[in-house]
Amino acid sequence: GAPAEDPTGLSAGRRFSLYRTAAPMTDYIVEFQGRVITNSLGWVVRAADGKNYYALRLDLAKTGPLQEAVLVRFAVVNGEQGAEKRLAVPAVIKDKTMKVRVDVAGPRITTYVDGRAVDFWNDTRLQSGTFGFMNDREGRAEIKSVRVSSPGSPAGN
Repeated sequence: GAPAEDPTGLSAGRRFSLYRTAAPMTDYIVEFQGRVITNSLGWVVRAADGKNYYALRLDLAKTGPLQEAVLVRFAVVNGEQGAEKRLAVPAVIKDKTMKVRVDVAGPRITTYVDGRAVDFWNDTRLQSGTFGFMNDREGRAEIKSVRVSSPGSPAGN
């Protein structure tokens, strides 16, 4: 995979495996199944390059008997990483394959875990860019299937 080009991403050993398309991607729906092996499972949307992307990551919570998850999200624009937003996700993710869906439509990015909407946010800075998986040095995950579709396609329901 390609390395991140922002200072924070470089220091974390962040790498990407990007979904390549002929035409620029703007609005799309990504569905994938993944399992956290060590610490986290991460992905990017609207990734133009290693200096411009929206990053999302499911981390195993460090405390709590249920090993619930924390959704971490941040934007990297022009090589500068913004503040991380951290949200508790009421889902057990340890040793379990999860279904994740991300809707990217206009300025809104909505994330679903196992069919439940867990987060949405609006950001107008990055208008287009591809989808991909991301991992930092300490995070490893297994991805089992990926489907990318247009918002208007029948698969988007």
